[in-house]
Amino acid sequence: MIPLRDVIPPRTTPMMVYALMTATSLVFLSECLLPPAHLAAVIHAVGPAAGTMPSMSIVAVTFLHADWLHLIANLWMLWIFGENVEDRFGHGRLLACYLITGVGATLLSHWLAPASLTAVGASGAIAGLIGAYLVLFPTSRIQILVWLILSLDIVEVPAMFLAGFWFLLQLITGVSTLAGATDAGSITVWALLGSFVTGAALAKLLDRPERREVAWWSGPRADRTSARKLQVRSQNLEVKSPQ
Repeated sequence: MIPLRDVIPPRTTPMMVYALMTATSLVFLSECLLPPAHLAAVIHAVGPAAGTMPSMSIVAVTFLHADWLHLIANLWMLWIFGENVEDRFGHGRLLACYLITGVGATLLSHWLAPASLTAVGASGAIAGLIGAYLVLFPTSRIQILVWLILSLDIVEVPAMFLAGFWFLLQLITGVSTLAGATDAGSITVWALLGSFVTGAALAKLLDRPERREVAWWSGPRADRTSARKLQVRSQNLEVKSPQ
């Protein structure tokens, strides 16, 4: 089963999703280039270790991944769910939702196990985006590629099904290996659920209701944009015209 896309085409170019995918990939490549001992030291330095965490360290944890499978799963989910959330939120609000839920997952895992390095990395932020998506588009469906005995086929499943599959994958791939704590599994579950609920709540707070209407994207909005361009052009011509 390979998820391909959701059934709602985006109306804008998801520039913030692109930026987050690029930044996350670069961070993981940096992890891969470090020797294991050095990587462990870096994770210890930026992770939720005992004591007070610097604000930049909390943000840094949001971009960590345990392995390639963990990275690919998160990037794919960010692509599928993030682009439509960015349509409704806008670029800045999408980034705010991503960082708030990611940082929240780190703080929750630190609160549950203050003496360990348990962290869910970027999975907390992805869980938040999934929560926001399911509130904004509760009836949406996801197209997936499946193997049917002797052929391949594309079928549609509820978005909630893919979200549940992703949560299961997070546990199987062991995102808590970023920590190595004995109770990391339960901490991971609570951190992801906390981020999911936070993202769902942020969907109500950050949503831009005017973007629900098709007319905002085409008719009145396009007319206002054209009018502003004409006004600016007219002003420029007046400035350039001889006195």
